Amino acid sequence: MDITPGIATWPMFANDQLGDCTCAAVGHMVEVWTDQAAGQPTMLTDAQVITLYNLVNGGQDKGANMLDVLHQMRSGPGLAGDHVYAYAQVDPSQTELVQSGAWLFAGLYIGINMPVSAQQQTGPGKVWDIASGPAGQAGSWGGHAVNVVAYDQKGLTAITWGQPQRMTWAFWKTYVDECWALLPADWEHLSAPLKANGFDFAQLQQDLAPLGPVDQATAPTPG
Repeated sequence: MDITPGIATWPMFANDQLGDCTCAAVGHMVEVWTDQAAGQPTMLTDAQVITLYNLVNGGQDKGANMLDVLHQMRSGPGLAGDHVYAYAQVDPSQTELVQSGAWLFAGLYIGINMPVSAQQQTGPGKVWDIASGPAGQAGSWGGHAVNVVAYDQKGLTAITWGQPQRMTWAFWKTYVDECWALLPADWEHLSAPLKANGFDFAQLQQDLAPLGPVDQATAPTPG
């Protein structure tokens, strides 16, 4: 599974300066969704992603919880007018569910307890893999959020710091502690195979009715 064809550029979204990885990852997912829906990706700006980040963290650069970001994407202003209609947690220890979720929902939104060893494994042609000793301890480099865009028998590909990054399945099983499948508001226009596999959108609408409608407001433009 690979949903990257058609997307040549993955912006940094200021994640080299701010702890906005949870919002940058959603920005990259918007690229995928708009590419599938319209034939070309919407190229968001740093300012648009930072606006979402500030909504979640109250304007303080202290990181942002993934679930708080998802709440803003569904019930708040969203990201430059794009919204998430629904989201569901996927058990990262269940490889088959992970693969099915990535295939059906055009990728996954994941959180990683990063080991320090990954610092030397980050970049073009490098692969995140497990390591022994203190450098391989989960969380020793802190938490990080990325979006999954491909997988095969050897591992997965995520987008982080403006580029694709490979990881082994062993790395996934050791360090990934949070995994979400997201359903964008315009899911019916995606080329992901939800509709062909009998996805019951009418039932989902009934189930989500008590939560209220998706906020269709557009996030304010920073001054």
